[in-house]
Amino acid sequence: MGPATAGAQSPSQAACIEAYTKGQELEQAGALREARTKFLVCGREPCSKVLVKDCILWIDDVERKMPTVVVEAHGTDDVEVNDVRVFVDDDLVATRLDGRAIDVNPGPHTLRFVREGAPAVEQRAVMREGEKGRKIVVAFGPARASPLAAPPPPPAAARKRDEARTHKPPWLVYPLAGVGAVGLGGSAYFGLHGLSQRADLDGCKGFCASDPVSDARRSFLFADISLGVALISLGAAAVLFLTAD
Repeated sequence: MGPATAGAQSPSQAACIEAYTKGQELEQAGALREARTKFLVCGREPCSKVLVKDCILWIDDVERKMPTVVVEAHGTDDVEVNDVRVFVDDDLVATRLDGRAIDVNPGPHTLRFVREGAPAVEQRAVMREGEKGRKIVVAFGPARASPLAAPPPPPAAARKRDEARTHKPPWLVYPLAGVGAVGLGGSAYFGLHGLSQRADLDGCKGFCASDPVSDARRSFLFADISLGVALISLGAAAVLFLTAD
């Protein structure tokens, strides 16, 4: 090992022991990147030779097991870009792409790629111990369009026209509809009454008195008149309702 780094950069013996023990715990937990940071502390002077020897061996072991990814990113025109920040589970691991492999702890991760002027891209990946140079290809889409501005409120004249179109129909619609309903009822009543009268006359065909025959004809006439009144009233009500504005 080279000479110890001068000043505050040189770890104390307490820091060496803490890095030695904590690094082993992190490595066993699969946090290889964090474990390597600890082993780099205890793997140099002025840590004791016993600690330095073990930590150097563990650094090599961590490097061997550390998965890495190589990111290739393309813009909207399919041209390769490098102004991309890379996050692994919300931790920034690269400020731009330079073609070099990026260390990632083993296990499942969410990789997020951020580029100015484009929506962020996320990918999920399960990294395996010893997996080196796994290629991740990212394609950035066009920037999101800004929300359309709300249309200006309509002028007063337009609001009045809209209110006129939505106001209640004229009052005359209701009595006309009522007359139409009564007319339909009257037509049904007189029609059925006339049919009953005609049935009574079937037994005296050719010999029936004139009065019962006239009554039957009168019932059918009233039925026709009632039906005509109903159709006219309902038609007028429909026209008023549809052309209320």
